Amino acid sequence: MAVHNIAHVTRSIIRLIDIRLRPALGTAPGSQHTYPVPLDQMGNPGLSFFLYHIQENATYRNYPSQGKSHSPVQLAPMGINLYYQLSPYHTDESSDINIYQMQLMMGIAMKALHDYPIVTDETQVEDPLTGDMVNIMDTALLGKDNRFKIDLQPISYSEAIQYWTAGNSPLKLAAYYEVSVILLEPEPVQTIAGRVLRYGTFVFPEGAPRITRSRNVLEFVPPGGEAPQQMNIQPAQTPYDHEIEFQGTGFSGDVIELLLYSREWNGSALTVGWSPVANGTDKVVATVRETAIQEKDGVPVWVVPGVYSAQIRVSRSRTLPDGTVRQFSHSSNQFPFTVIPKLEPIPSPVGGVVTITGRLFRHPDPTKEIDLEVYLGENRLPQDEALTEGSFSVSDDSSRLILRLPAGLTGGKTAPLRILVNGAESPPHWITA
Repeated sequence: MAVHNIAHVTRSIIRLIDIRLRPALGTAPGSQHTYPVPLDQMGNPGLSFFLYHIQENATYRNYPSQGKSHSPVQLAPMGINLYYQLSPYHTDESSDINIYQMQLMMGIAMKALHDYPIVTDETQVEDPLTGDMVNIMDTALLGKDNRFKIDLQPISYSEAIQYWTAGNSPLKLAAYYEVSVILLEPEPVQTIAGRVLRYGTFVFPEGAPRITRSRNVLEFVPPGGEAPQQMNIQPAQTPYDHEIEFQGTGFSGDVIELLLYSREWNGSALTVGWSPVANGTDKVVATVRETAIQEKDGVPVWVVPGVYSAQIRVSRSRTLPDGTVRQFSHSSNQFPFTVIPKLEPIPSPVGGVVTITGRLFRHPDPTKEIDLEVYLGENRLPQDEALTEGSFSVSDDSSRLILRLPAGLTGGKTAPLRILVNGAESPPHWITA
């Protein structure tokens, strides 16, 4: 939810006004009658929708920033309000007909901005000349979850004179609008803080299945050839082919199923191949895999690294008074856990280059993308197919990440390697030059 170019906001609003003006003026589809220039620079009859002032939005001054850079304010989006002046123009304002047409255009434009006070990705208006539904949001802003609010400012007639130069020139008809909140795109995060491995859980009453925690065990080898160590992580952060354990109550039944939820999917997905098994009435253990099956349509989906919600469904068979057997299903609450990238043991660098094998560094579906970040120590490495010093690239099969060490990592120095896919961080690994 951020804007890189303010001009896209102006174009969006001008598109809305122009679509409403065309049928009243009898012009063809695609013709322009509203211009982003000041009134004294207008060349064609029409409306001037001029951005004359920008003000920072006070509410967003303390917008939380990410990372741990020395200037965190640059990592947070800057919230601003845009102020526009809407005025009609005609090359001959001495004619009554032209003045009436100017007032007609103003009324139509003000009604359009009144009818569409909120502009989002879903905001569409019907073009009366073609019958097509047209997106109001500029194409460059679609898909970024922006939301603009358009407000007519209550400027009194006595204040309006302050917006025009005093002298022999008469006052000009105008309306004033505020468009908010525009979030300017922040700088990319270059460093991040450490992970949080544990937080509190809550006690729930017995009865229906209920998940109270998720956990897993990660084993890693510290630098220096020390003995492997184990780390108990709650909530679970589990790589592929490793077990994840859900703890709670009411897990006894004839059939135990583990369901997954993601905002990228159409409803829940069955963990086919994960082999969920109840260990008593308070534990369910499963093995994390790369795929699942959507319940609604049976379509396979990729379980890429990221945050998911798990739900346990317990089915129990009961004999009814007439002797028939009926199966009852009970679903638990949804509980979060994280699927993290899986890394194989990292080999020693050869010529300053390290080839890291694991899953998944690229989305298996070529039509989709994942957010990949690589940190060596606290410094973020850029992705560069040329593999310059201090950069990395990913193979086409998504299973190999090739990294060239930065110039400063020499002489047996060791630095922690952190690979984040969709915000999910890989298990602890180190690289020694």
